Amino acid sequence: MEKNKQNQIIIYVQLEYLDGPIFKDILPANKGKPAEKGPFGGIKLITGVPVIDRDPEVARLEREVESLYSGCFSENSHEQPLYFDKGYASSIKGKLSLLVSELLERLKAINDGSFIIVNRAEDDMKEF
Repeated sequence: MEKNKQNQIIIYVQLEYLDGPIFKDILPANKGKPAEKGPFGGIKLITGVPVIDRDPEVARLEREVESLYSGCFSENSHEQPLYFDKGYASSIKGKLSLLVSELLERLKAINDGSFIIVNRAEDDMKEF
């Protein structure tokens, strides 16, 4: 994960199809246990920040945002391999914005000083 000059991990919150809103790029150390499956059947990635990776409220909000946002997409539709339905996205924008705000507030509440939050989701939502 990327760090700033103060050696804090930078946590990006953004909207991604079939991937939670918190960017993750670290393989977990499972010490002999089978790896947890991610959204594509591969290994579920983590942030490397234990207070984020282990928080059940963060996990719940991530699942809700991911499910709602991913519903904006259709595979092999409208003569495109991946079609983004701006009309549907516009109709869920309020709820999506509320969930992202709740996630950001939760991240702020559990922040132990080891990370900073960069909100890219707000810019993502401006597109619809």
